[in-house]
Formats: sequence, C-alpha cells, structure tokens
Amino acid sequence: MDVTLVADYIGGAVNGQLAMKPSGGADMNAVLTGITYAKGPIILGAEFGVINSQGDARLVGISQRCEYEVAFGGNYRLAPGVQLVAEYQYWQRHQGNFDFTNPTAIGTTRDAKGQSVVFATVLTW
Repeated sequence: MDVTLVADYIGGAVNGQLAMKPSGGADMNAVLTGITYAKGPIILGAEFGVINSQGDARLVGISQRCEYEVAFGGNYRLAPGVQLVAEYQYWQRHQGNFDFTNPTAIGTTRDAKGQSVVFATVLTW
C-alpha cells in the first residue's frame, strides 16, 4: 500500500495567466492539493484546487476572480503495458460583474462551469 499526499501554492503579484497583476489589483493565492492511493494493480487519486486572483483588469477595486476545481479517478493495470483509466472533473470560475460567456460585457455576472468524464486506455511499450 502506498499513499502520497501533495500540495502546491503559488501567490503574489501575478494574475491567472502568470503575468504581473494589474496596477492596484489583488494578489494571487492558489492552493492545489492531491492524494493518491496505490495497491497492487490499482491507483486511485483525488485533487482539489482553489485559485483567487484579480481576474479582469477592468474590475480592479470592484471584484476579484475565484475559481475552484475537483477531480478524482483512477487506473487499473490490466496487463504489463496496458492500463484502464477513468476520471471525473468539475470546475467553476466566478467574478462579480464579469460575464464569462461574453467577456466584453462588464456589469453582468455569469459564471463559467464545466465537468467531464474521461475513460481511456493507456498503452506503454
């Protein structure tokens, strides 16, 4: 049995695209965490992240961007060099007075959300 716990932090005077934050904008604070459990041919994992940044530079002093995401899944070693993989992901992005469906429309709040399910086969040789 093997359990691995990880965490990563990035913060400071950057925005969500790893460029300098806009003048007067909020600092970025991002924490990503994950855990994996491995036993025999099975590996299971989960991950959670929270990201707070200035977001759109036109909204300095008005609102900040908040994002979070979660994923979990695993893989099963079917035979040497063959793994079956399954994963579920969900994420959400919010910034007050920002419309993620029409980024030019300041003043309307519309969040961005997404989720996916992935099934795959991984072959290595």
